[in-house]
Amino acid sequence: MKHLLSFLLSLLIIQSLPATPLPEREERKTIDRIEDKTTVIQGKKVLYDMYKGHIPIKSRNKKIKADMGFIAYVAHNNTPHERPIAFCFNGGPGSSSIWLHMGLLGPKILQCTHNDPTSSITKKENHLSPLALTDLVFIDPIGTGFSRSEDPDKASTFYGVEEDLFSIAEFIRSFLTQFNRWQSPKVLIGESYGSFRAAGLAHILQDHFSIDTNALILISLALNIDSLETDHTFDLPCITRLPTYAAIAHYHHQNDIPLKKVIEESTRFAIEQYGPALSLGDRISQSHKEQIAEQLSQLIFLPKSLILDHHLRIEPNLFSSTILPDRAVGRYDGRITRWKSFEGDGYSNRSFYPDPSMYAYSATFTAAFQEYLAQDLNWKTTIPYIILNNRVSRLWNWDAPGGPDQGFGYASCQQTLRLAMAKNPKLKIFVAAGYYDLATPYLSQEHAISHLLLAKPLQKNITFKGYSGGHMMYLTPSIHAKLSDDMRIFIENLHPSS
Repeated sequence: MKHLLSFLLSLLIIQSLPATPLPEREERKTIDRIEDKTTVIQGKKVLYDMYKGHIPIKSRNKKIKADMGFIAYVAHNNTPHERPIAFCFNGGPGSSSIWLHMGLLGPKILQCTHNDPTSSITKKENHLSPLALTDLVFIDPIGTGFSRSEDPDKASTFYGVEEDLFSIAEFIRSFLTQFNRWQSPKVLIGESYGSFRAAGLAHILQDHFSIDTNALILISLALNIDSLETDHTFDLPCITRLPTYAAIAHYHHQNDIPLKKVIEESTRFAIEQYGPALSLGDRISQSHKEQIAEQLSQLIFLPKSLILDHHLRIEPNLFSSTILPDRAVGRYDGRITRWKSFEGDGYSNRSFYPDPSMYAYSATFTAAFQEYLAQDLNWKTTIPYIILNNRVSRLWNWDAPGGPDQGFGYASCQQTLRLAMAKNPKLKIFVAAGYYDLATPYLSQEHAISHLLLAKPLQKNITFKGYSGGHMMYLTPSIHAKLSDDMRIFIENLHPSS
């Protein structure tokens, strides 16, 4: 399990922030409302209220109390029980919901471009926000945002796969009660580990709270952790990373082959030739090995000799530090690069530190969100809003929910998602994958979805789309518009009786 934890710490490069004690609970009991805000979405005026505050919850063993912070946007509507409500969260573990909130979904967002993110980010009205179709609730899990355990020394009671699922499920149950939204269609929107959380919640909410989820929107899906491993002896991650390598390589070498064709050809090669070759291990003949190495070299622009030296298995750090002669490429977005600071500089094993595609955005998002809290939400406090917290990921309990093999091997919510769809055949799923994302590669996401082994009628409930972006593909304006439109169509087709 040590190598699993080491890998997942690299899945999101999270800044170290100390645990912060709760202030007096009296300061945190209220839920404040800011009324009659107006925005324009898809050319139509939307009137809405903003809510901010905390909902008290208890740990799964009921012994430790905590306050879970949230920000919600609720449109004025005469029939709220018919209007969907979406619960939104990012991943980590240890990330607040700032990225989905200010990058894609909220009524105000930061818009950036991948080629020069730090100088081109601007705060603007989000005229494509799904608020036109669904109310939005942004949840910060315990240890992130303003969410704190009552006893800081026991905050880790909430840090774990099951612990997290039950605390978020308890928040959702309490929110539905306090806001009288039990009859509303319910949507879960999760990114990265947040997609893992959403898949697990669909099952936990059904089995333990008798709450059906109508839809999941999963961005940069991380459903099976084993498919993201960097151990050279694992065949599947090598196979599923290949189309992402090819996309990044073609981007930086300005190859004139269309991206869609690059993805299609590399995917076909990965499944039909590369995978079978890897499965042979040391039994592969030298001629076969050299043939595969030559084809890999043409696809991912690395020397054939390097590929042969690594037994056809190119792990992410090696690719990212060798694909360009003087720069290293990002994990979250392979289009973003940084200068190598000395000869041979790349990334330390498994860490991807420093990842240019993380540091390109984090400081700007943090500063803009702090301003948004104070100016737009009038949420003024000396308590720090924790954007990213690596204490959470260091202490995370990776035992996965359900099944006789719980606690062994790698965490997965594939079985729980399959069960959720079997029990609720009306559950609809939308998956968005970025072609330049090395954290959760495109083909690893497609592989997870295509291996749910669902009955044919249930397979039709899943919409899977690829985008020419990174982990947070929506930070590219053109992709933000396309993804928002695809989500709009998906949400419009939801109906409690469908």
